[in-house]
Amino acid sequence: MVGVFRFLRFYAVGYTLKLFQVSEGPKILPEESIEILDEVLKALVKEHKLDLTYSNAEGVQHDIVMHPYTLVAHKRGLYVIGHVEQWDRISVLALERMDDMIGLVKEPFTYPDEFTPEGFFQDAFFIAPGKPERIELRFTRESEPFIGMRNFHESQRFTRKKDGLYLKMKVPVNFELINWISSFGPNVKALSPPSLVEQMKELLEKTLAQYQ
Repeated sequence: MVGVFRFLRFYAVGYTLKLFQVSEGPKILPEESIEILDEVLKALVKEHKLDLTYSNAEGVQHDIVMHPYTLVAHKRGLYVIGHVEQWDRISVLALERMDDMIGLVKEPFTYPDEFTPEGFFQDAFFIAPGKPERIELRFTRESEPFIGMRNFHESQRFTRKKDGLYLKMKVPVNFELINWISSFGPNVKALSPPSLVEQMKELLEKTLAQYQ
């Protein structure tokens, strides 16, 4: 499938009226993100550390020093993978949550020989790392033509039964997976593990409460 899209991009040069791609809306980044991106790119090329303030999803700020490994584009947003000294782990940071960028620390770091973006994301469903678990979902027969033709994860296995299409994968049970499952509405049911089932129930109860 990747080869098909590469062929289309090559063939479509000069024919923008004949082939058009529709993507979801990009993130709205503040103007200072341009300067931050510039510092990130310099640090990536020179393999120098970055000194910055980072706000997590809950709005809590952290002053950190990062060894930037790779710039990642995902769903029209930009993310940086790298080792954070204060957390002693490799993390994925969203560009728009980086603030107070002091910039390059005049100290290089050693890019680890064993690191690759492919390896880092191997177990992730999209870009959020975590401990993979075996999950099972059941899709309705009506959704089979759409679900059955897509490659969502390299660990996926489909089984067709009378009551629907069963999907098994080994991925982290986190917000990315839960949001993806919920996007199919009544056409899917989470079967295992129990922790995923409970999280889906809780999400659906909160969603229903919005309409009561």
